[in-house]
Amino acid sequence: MGKSGSNSRDIAEKRAADEALRKNEEHYRLLFDNAGEAIISHDSELILTDINRIGCELIGYGREELLGKNILELGILHPDDVENAANTIRRHFDGEDITEAEYTFIRKDGAERLVTVTNASIRDPDGNLQSITNICRDVTEERRVEEALRRTQFTVDHSADSVFWVTSTGKIIFANDEACRRRGYTREEMLSLTIFDINDSFAADNDLWESCVERIQREGHFAIEYRHRTKGGEVFPVEAMLNFFGLDGDWLFVANVRDITDRKAAEEALKRTNEELDGYAHIVSHDLKGPLTAAGTAIDVIKTMRERPPTDDVLVKVNEMLDIVARGVSRATTMTEDLLTLAQVGQSSATHEPVNISEVVRSILQEKEAPLEERDGRVSVDDDLGVAGMDPTHAYQLFANLVGNAIKYNDSDNPEMRISRLVEAGPGRLRYAVRDNGPGIPDGEMENIFLPFHKGAGSTGTGIGLSIVDKVVKLYGGQIRAYNGGGACFEFTLPIYSSQGP
Repeated sequence: MGKSGSNSRDIAEKRAADEALRKNEEHYRLLFDNAGEAIISHDSELILTDINRIGCELIGYGREELLGKNILELGILHPDDVENAANTIRRHFDGEDITEAEYTFIRKDGAERLVTVTNASIRDPDGNLQSITNICRDVTEERRVEEALRRTQFTVDHSADSVFWVTSTGKIIFANDEACRRRGYTREEMLSLTIFDINDSFAADNDLWESCVERIQREGHFAIEYRHRTKGGEVFPVEAMLNFFGLDGDWLFVANVRDITDRKAAEEALKRTNEELDGYAHIVSHDLKGPLTAAGTAIDVIKTMRERPPTDDVLVKVNEMLDIVARGVSRATTMTEDLLTLAQVGQSSATHEPVNISEVVRSILQEKEAPLEERDGRVSVDDDLGVAGMDPTHAYQLFANLVGNAIKYNDSDNPEMRISRLVEAGPGRLRYAVRDNGPGIPDGEMENIFLPFHKGAGSTGTGIGLSIVDKVVKLYGGQIRAYNGGGACFEFTLPIYSSQGP
């Protein structure tokens, strides 16, 4: 082949190489412009040498407005970030190949975008820096979402209610601080559980979960009462507002859960109050009406007798009627006073005054001990009954009713009563026992003995005294129990007086 043939082949090969290079450059440019992130390159003199389409869209400039200009003088960096960018570039001149930073870019229209930048060095064979390629990712919206979630989580975590996110399978994927605290779990422990582990209602009713799932999908949200269970086994009532959220083909329960223990206690207290009011009505219509009716009838008889000559028989009859009137008035007065006392205790507040219980008991015995002495009875009282922190009137009402009962209902041939201070029930509490050697409390009446107006067989009392005792003890945060032990025994606690307050 001659020289002309060789030249033709060289030309053809060069054209093929040029075409391949052109196609490679087109392929590179296609990939470069359509990369998922913005790409900006500058040389060692900080002159911008290339920027892809995503980069131009990020900052709002055309390529021709940027190429050939100093990257730090373009005005696309927020003034607060220029020094940081210069320091990052200096690190590349000092030998680092990869750095990461976060900057605020200012678009041509003045809008600000938060951008994370990964900087990669390109060096010659001798290690000299030739250029830096910056891969930029716009994280403005991401940061806004993160901040919104952070604020939301802060609000949720500081909510007084428990908040749970639960998947359709019952897996707990989020629980706020209150949810963990109230149930006794750490956050890590809670996120390893399912809703079935803490919801006692679901454990007791296998169909309840499925019915809740069906209802939430149908209604979107609703409120329901459950029973939750703590790590230690305590079961407590809650009210849950359940909301439904779709999530990538699945869905979530978002549950705002409120502990309603106090509310339930208040409802129960209201129920008991209503029962007491019903009892008041019964007493007024029956027990109180009885003696007043008898007294009224006796007065009518006296009026009739007054028209007759004052013979001995008439005077005897009048005296009999006056006795009936006196008993009726006395009975009605006692009943009224007991009713008022019960109502006052129920409406009053606990106070913290020093009350010497020995002195209270001594004054009560001076008033009430005579019937016991007449029957050769005996009372024993501990030398030191302590100083309670309470209202003196409440202390008197409490011990007067217990002492009165112990004397009144003890039919033993040798009646005895003992008032003791027992070993303290706990820090800041006094513990007492008032017992007698009488017949005790019938088993069938034990659970109702503190209910208002409960009276045992043969009782001539109002049925209010022990209700007053129960209210006083509970007003001061104490507990009282009745049992038989050689006679009736009542044990209860009261607060110790402290100059520092309760």
